[in-house]
Amino acid sequence: MPAALQRADGPVAAAWVRERLDGDLAYDRGAVPAGFVTGLTADDERLLRGLLSEAEGS
Repeated sequence: MPAALQRADGPVAAAWVRERLDGDLAYDRGAVPAGFVTGLTADDERLLRGLLSEAEGS
């Protein structure tokens, strides 16, 4: 458990935790979407790319 959570008196908001992590996150933000996309089938990846492309154009 991260030290920030050990210092909490009870449930806390994500912003509270981020303030106490001092930018020391265990992952890079890009790794999360990359891991998601890696698990997609080829058809799902094409569908996602198409939806993202449409959203960029709006």
